[in-house]
Amino acid sequence: MNTIQKWHKQSHISAVVLLIVIGLTLSLIGLLLQMRTKQLYKSKAAAQTGPSVNVSMSVGDCVTTSTKYSCAITGNPGDLITVKVSAIATEKLSAANLFFNYNQNGINSVAYETVTVLTKDTNNTPLFTPVLEKVRDFNEGKLLQLTLVSDRTTNELSNQVLFTLTFRLLTADPANIIFVSAPSSAVGPIANYKFVLVPQNELGTDDDRLLKTLHIAVNHQGSGGNGKTVELKTKVRFNPFTNSVPQACSTIKGKVQLVSQSTNTHLSKSNVSFTANTDGTFSATTQFDNVVAAPDYQILIKGPHHTQKRFCVLNPQNGTNGRYNCSSGSVNIGTTTTSLDANLSAVAVPLGDIAVQNGIADMRDLLTVKNLFYKTTSSDLTVGDLNCDGAINGADYSLLLGELQKGYADEN
Repeated sequence: MNTIQKWHKQSHISAVVLLIVIGLTLSLIGLLLQMRTKQLYKSKAAAQTGPSVNVSMSVGDCVTTSTKYSCAITGNPGDLITVKVSAIATEKLSAANLFFNYNQNGINSVAYETVTVLTKDTNNTPLFTPVLEKVRDFNEGKLLQLTLVSDRTTNELSNQVLFTLTFRLLTADPANIIFVSAPSSAVGPIANYKFVLVPQNELGTDDDRLLKTLHIAVNHQGSGGNGKTVELKTKVRFNPFTNSVPQACSTIKGKVQLVSQSTNTHLSKSNVSFTANTDGTFSATTQFDNVVAAPDYQILIKGPHHTQKRFCVLNPQNGTNGRYNCSSGSVNIGTTTTSLDANLSAVAVPLGDIAVQNGIADMRDLLTVKNLFYKTTSSDLTVGDLNCDGAINGADYSLLLGELQKGYADEN
């Protein structure tokens, strides 16, 4: 019996030793492969000035040039926008690492969807493969990092890469999709062979590239390009303020829109300053350009903690059910109209959609407020202090819960 036990013990020790040896061998092989991969990447991406790559962007028939750097896009929330990007080099390309900035100033206007490579071989197979599509927060906006790599032999490589970026419109806010040239790079198939990317409208030095970047402008102006300037004065009531407004919220930022279905006009202004009045209402004056005359305008208002409310008339009233519904606009802007006075204060703009705003009052908003309980930094109070009493607590949570039970969402 002792001999058997001893044999089992020795066998167990041998198995353990064998597993350790195998593990160390695999780790060493993995480390060597990793070192080789890193070395290859380092040699290809070595910081040597080489040929240039001209980068341009287009939407529809609009193409950026050395003097034209933006294209107008008309669309509605939910629409998909395709931006075509062309990178043409004087030598062959094996990889490109490109950066695109969008949703600047914290306005969540578009969302990145996908990339489609258009450069293909005779078998209709893409020459480049997207190996990285990463979106990250960047300066109150979003930064898309896109890495395209070709695994072809040198003879099969192309001197250009064409692809499309697809974005989904989330709101009707103006937005820019910007190619950021400074951190972008492209490499060829030879070691120490790095390209310098040149945006079509780039006129300055490398130090200027973050300031003079190529971009596509999403302005949602519809057919209003030949219109005029109209000043809109609004008096609005934002929940939860019914009688007076605390000093901390004496001025708040919101969004105001003018929409006409008949002329396909959709004009939007963000970061509009609303100033509190002694009766608990807020007043703002917004100037709109490119306004086309039409009899069916609607006014849309959204506050910093609020879902968007649509108004069809200049002096709306709640119905017998305590609610106001707007189906078709009847705000008339004639050919001689230069200003409008809208007293919208009889119908409150409901609480519900807090930062980061997504157009819906839902459980995510409640959880955001709950997670901020008793926090006191100015940034936290801006998000979670809904009644502007200088604290984030159950009172704010209850206010938001009450609005949630009414089922409000953005009226786009």
